[in-house]
Amino acid sequence: MARTVAALLERSLQIVDEVGAGQTASAEDQQFASDALTSLLAELLKREICDVSFDPADLSVEEIPDELFNPLANLLAADLQTPFAGGVVSDNVREGLINRVRRLTSIGPSYEVLPGEYF
Repeated sequence: MARTVAALLERSLQIVDEVGAGQTASAEDQQFASDALTSLLAELLKREICDVSFDPADLSVEEIPDELFNPLANLLAADLQTPFAGGVVSDNVREGLINRVRRLTSIGPSYEVLPGEYF
């Protein structure tokens, strides 16, 4: 089962303490986070890490796979840390979060027996 983009934005804004549990983000904050998510997903696609896309006009569509929900929320929160909370996330921390997404989307071993090639 997939999660909605709106839930991902809400979770990321909760991580940076922009909204509390049970509260909803303002339209401006949600739009800012949506724009940041669009950029983040474009970066992950360009780096060939994962291919997740969404329609910014409809945030209620379930596009986020369950296994990527928390890693993407944490990665988006790291990108939102500076504008919302005023802190700076180091490149090492951000790359660690990206590596977590990379590990979840990588293809594991197939365990198939490969034929030998003799010259």
